[in-house]
Amino acid sequence: MKFQFPQGHESAFYFPGEAVMAEIISTYDWSATLLGAAATWPQGLRNAVSLCLHSPSPMMVLWGAALVQIYNRAFTPLLADKHPVAMGKPCRHTWPELCDDGAPMVKKVMSEGQSVYIQEQLVVINNEQQYYTFSCIPLFDETNPGTPPLARW
Repeated sequence: MKFQFPQGHESAFYFPGEAVMAEIISTYDWSATLLGAAATWPQGLRNAVSLCLHSPSPMMVLWGAALVQIYNRAFTPLLADKHPVAMGKPCRHTWPELCDDGAPMVKKVMSEGQSVYIQEQLVVINNEQQYYTFSCIPLFDETNPGTPPLARW
């Protein structure tokens, strides 16, 4: 089902994708976040968010030095009661336990611009130990080529 704004709704930017998350992301007040208004985002970030929304796999985009989170519906079970509050918040606010363990991986991606792939990593999420396979790939800001790449987890 494709999301459509109610008649008369004005949005500065619209993200097509899965209906529930497209609505949350498209109607979110991004101007109150570190990312600023969605209409001002670089094309690379908008493309990454679109890709994220269309992915059937759990996916989260981490953008900027604070690693601001934007995620898809498949990712929401990992967030449990942190959804939808986690949307638009820095990663450290939502995942303090993972920011410490995952920091070397994200730092490698951001400092070297190289992808990281980890199989069967034991991770504690929502007080449960589980094994996950995940990757972190660089996303580049084409509007500011001197900046480090940003991570997609």
